[in-house]
Amino acid sequence: MKKLLACAAVAALLGCAPKVTTSVLMPSKADGISSLRNIAVLPFSGSYGAQLTPSAENVLVTAEVNGVRYFRVADRQNLNRVISEQKLQVSGITDETAAVKLGRLIGVQGIFTGTADRSVSSSNYTETRTKCAGSDSKGKCTSFYDYTVVCTKKKAAITFIPKLIDVSTAQVVYSEKITGEAEDDRCQDSGVALMSDYELLKSAEDYAMGEFRTHVAPYSANVRLTLLTDKHGLDGDGKDLLKSAQKFAEAERLDRACAMWQEGAAKYPQSPSFLYNLGLCRETEAKYEEALELYMKADAQTDKPDKVIGAAIIRAKQRIADTDRLKKQL
Repeated sequence: MKKLLACAAVAALLGCAPKVTTSVLMPSKADGISSLRNIAVLPFSGSYGAQLTPSAENVLVTAEVNGVRYFRVADRQNLNRVISEQKLQVSGITDETAAVKLGRLIGVQGIFTGTADRSVSSSNYTETRTKCAGSDSKGKCTSFYDYTVVCTKKKAAITFIPKLIDVSTAQVVYSEKITGEAEDDRCQDSGVALMSDYELLKSAEDYAMGEFRTHVAPYSANVRLTLLTDKHGLDGDGKDLLKSAQKFAEAERLDRACAMWQEGAAKYPQSPSFLYNLGLCRETEAKYEEALELYMKADAQTDKPDKVIGAAIIRAKQRIADTDRLKKQL
C-alpha cells in the first residue's frame, strides 16, 4: 500500500518536504536459512529459555512471505512424543549431534536450538524540585525553596542466541546474538508505579522477537521516500503541473501524480524534480532498474550535489542487490 505523509504544520514551516511511504519486501538478514524450511524448535536453555521458546516458535510458525507460510514447523506434540520415546534429554540442548539425531527421527531439515537469558536491574537517582515558600496578599509566590525527590530507573534485557543446525550436515548454518531492552523510570512524586519486571521483560522480548523475524525470513518494511518540489528549469506551465502532481500525491492519489510526473518528465527533461519523482514512482512499483536510471538522469541535471537524489541512487542500487538476494530466498 502506498501512502503519502504530509508534513505537520510546524514541520512545513521548517521546509519539510512531502514524503511517500511504500511497503518493500526485504531479504532476510541471515543467509543460509532459506533452504531449510522444514524445521523443529527445541526448548532453549538459559534463565529465560522456557519463556522465550514458545514466542520464537510462534515467530517461525506465523512467518509469511507474500501471504504464504515460509516455514513448516514440526508439531510440538509429535516432537515431545519422540523425545519421550527416545528418552532424550533435550531441554535446552545445544549439542549438534543430539539435535541432528532428533531431527532425523522426526524428519525435518533443520533444528533450532539456542539460549535465552534475562536480567533486570534498577538504580536510584535524585531530581530537584522547586516549591513556593511564601505568597503575598494577592496569592503571588514571593519566595521559593528547593527539595529533592528520589527516583528509580529500572531496566530489563533479554539476550537471545538462536542457532539453526542443518540436519543433513550437522553444521550450524545460522547463529546470532539478539538483544532486546526496555526501561522505565519514575520519581516518588509522580503518582505512577514503575512497570513490573514482567512488563519490562515482555517489552524487551517483543523487540527481540521482532528482530528475530527479520533474520529468519524475508519481511515487509515501510520506507519513506522524499518528493522533490524544486521548480528549477520549469516555465509557468511546468511549475503548475509539478504543483498539481504534488497535490494529488498529498491526496494519496499517487496514480494521478505519477501520470503527471511522467508527462512533466517528457515535456521538461531538464527538470530534476520531474525525473526524480517519476523514478520514485518506479521504485514504489519495485522497478528498481528503471528507478535508478531516472535518478541518474535527475542527478545529471543538477549543478551541485543533491542529498535527496544522492540518497535515492544509493537506495536504488541497494534494492537491486536486495532483489538478487530475495530470489535466492523465495
